Amino acid sequence: MKRELTLIVLACQKAILEGKIPDEELGQERLTIAKALLAQNYDHDRIVSFMWFLKNFIFIDNQDINHKFDQQIETLTGGKLDMGIIETIKMQERREGKAEGRHEEALEIARELKKEGLSIEFIAKTTKLSVEEVQALKT
Repeated sequence: MKRELTLIVLACQKAILEGKIPDEELGQERLTIAKALLAQNYDHDRIVSFMWFLKNFIFIDNQDINHKFDQQIETLTGGKLDMGIIETIKMQERREGKAEGRHEEALEIARELKKEGLSIEFIAKTTKLSVEEVQALKT
């Protein structure tokens, strides 16, 4: 547990460098932390959770760097991790993307309904947005 906490603190320190060092260097730092984690022999679920944390906390908005990271993790694990860390992370990312898309769609529908003069409560109930979200929308 102490080693894991050390890795989390290290990830936090590296995340602070986002935008201050090149993405390639940040990607290498992220991979170094991942390698240290994999060397600890944690169980599958713990590794998946930490990798998800690592990929999202040390966020790099570069598909090539992220793809390379995924490939290196797959090589390091020898593909032995059942469905694999990478596929689990990708599934989580897809779910989050779909949820974000549904929320954006709900906001757009709410804007249109608000333009039509329908009540805030009706719009919130219909779109499953909060009353506060609907009230804050600009039409």
